[in-house]
Amino acid sequence: MGQSIETHCKHCGDTKQFTTGVGFMYSSLTNVIRFTSGNIRTKLQDIVTNHTITEADYEHRILSCPDCNTLHGRFYVRVGYDIDKVFETKFRCGKCRTSLTELDKPVEAYSCGKCGDQSLEEFPGICWD
Repeated sequence: MGQSIETHCKHCGDTKQFTTGVGFMYSSLTNVIRFTSGNIRTKLQDIVTNHTITEADYEHRILSCPDCNTLHGRFYVRVGYDIDKVFETKFRCGKCRTSLTELDKPVEAYSCGKCGDQSLEEFPGICWD
């Protein structure tokens, strides 16, 4: 079961919802491919069709941009195949193109993606499946 959080900027009022984890619709790697696009979808389809999968991990994650100090929701996929090969999604900030990283501080310490002010509040979201 997945969960979510909601952020609200006290300065500009912008609200965003971020999901984490996975739900029932992600019961297999084949189902996961439907929720990807572009080069990621093409690569995953090739791996499933032409290779031996040894491991698969996938989930919604909240990542951060170390330069912009902003939060970003992304769908992470890591697939091991053919004993020694790994495909893993990598993400960049849409604004500055810096590689996104795991969160390393409380949500309130990040800046609003809309106005840039460091005045985010975190609220619990829903559990989803």
